[in-house]
Amino acid sequence: MGIVIAHTAAVHEGANQAVNLGLEAMKRGKRVGFFLLSDGVFNAIRGSGDVAAGLGQAISGGGKVFLSEEHLLGAGIPGEKLIPGTETVKKAYEELVDLIMEDWDRVIIC
Repeated sequence: MGIVIAHTAAVHEGANQAVNLGLEAMKRGKRVGFFLLSDGVFNAIRGSGDVAAGLGQAISGGGKVFLSEEHLLGAGIPGEKLIPGTETVKKAYEELVDLIMEDWDRVIIC
């Protein structure tokens, strides 16, 4: 299962709901990956709120959290502020298409 988050939790409550859904799927034995792009990368700042905490929990449980390098740079977020274990992706849209087409059986976009 893949969850694409393009908004901050402050702007779109779906970000928190999507992370909770992913965590619930992980509890049921599903492989879950999160892909943050656009303003969604702000959710990956360590200590920034419930979404960041949930993403950290997902990583601890074996989930993957991918971040668009282009959007991180555009937002001015340095690597040391990110949740440990996140993976920065240089060619975000190419990687996202590969994940959707090859790895994820379901995709949620919020």
